[in-house]
Amino acid sequence: MSDSLEAVAAAFVPGQVQSSTPLGNGHIHATFAVDMETEDGPRAIVLQRLNTQVFTDPDALMENMQRVARHPGVAAWVPGLLATPEGKVLLRTPERECWRAWERVPNTESFDLVENVAAAREIGRAFGAFVSGLADLPGPPLHATLPDFHDTAARLAKLEAAIAEDRVARVAEVRPEIEGLRRRASLTRALDREALPERVIHADTKANNVLFDRATGRAVAVVDLDTVMSGLLAWDFGDLVRSAGNAALEDEADLAKVSLRIDVFGALAEGWFETAGALMTPAEQASLAVGPQVMTYELAVRFLTDFLEGDRYFRIRDPAHNLRRTRVHLHLLASMENQHQEMEVALHRAAGA
Repeated sequence: MSDSLEAVAAAFVPGQVQSSTPLGNGHIHATFAVDMETEDGPRAIVLQRLNTQVFTDPDALMENMQRVARHPGVAAWVPGLLATPEGKVLLRTPERECWRAWERVPNTESFDLVENVAAAREIGRAFGAFVSGLADLPGPPLHATLPDFHDTAARLAKLEAAIAEDRVARVAEVRPEIEGLRRRASLTRALDREALPERVIHADTKANNVLFDRATGRAVAVVDLDTVMSGLLAWDFGDLVRSAGNAALEDEADLAKVSLRIDVFGALAEGWFETAGALMTPAEQASLAVGPQVMTYELAVRFLTDFLEGDRYFRIRDPAHNLRRTRVHLHLLASMENQHQEMEVALHRAAGA
């Protein structure tokens, strides 16, 4: 346990740190579950050191988080932010690190791999409730913490630049992956931005960003609000399916295990429509059929770009990590293409439920 972490924890919650352990499998920040002893008894909190190379304006990020956390439509879904005695929710250390903290939701768990349709339905319900609850967020638009985050065409252009530069001499080993992505370039135009309204969305709807009550199996919290900003519902639903619908983890080495589980897809859609169905226009409902392909494609592009640039963005465990992620997403995308008709049927059923 570092002295820095102890000092940061005590700045948010005066007391003595009893233990701290890394928490979650996030790609960007460093997150810790911290147990403390205070004058009022034990406190369980989450500390997170922000990656300010990715999120270059942490003040804007925290302003977004505070606005969202205070909004009655989603307040029950969002863990409470902690502040220092001076009222700061963002703590800057002498080492120029940026930290934030919130209460740990007790007796909860999250899943990297969704194992059954009941859990899938709950995840869909949670994210649907989140976007629906933010539909009437007052005030100006939220800050774009990552501008053009889901600009798929721009992501592909960045990949092409990385191919041309070949900074770390890896292009030769990924020719099939490059061809697979180029062949599907039409997906960069698959969502009609003119026909789809912009909403306040989560923009990182991974399965493990929903917390489940261990006793009831119900979804009780939505976490990781860094990218909450304006966008399309198809992006949120699509990324949800990409993450939770896969039969394997996103870095699985055995591609035979990778596929879209259509029963899980149907359950995700049922949960989503239960809480967000009334919000959507007919065009938005129709966009949900292609959203998963767009988002799976976009992540494949991003992972391959990072691989070709020398793994500068996503956290990796080994030099081939981003390449495995790319291959998984291409395989998952092919599975979605093969099951597109079944996906449309499941969406129609969920919309009419």
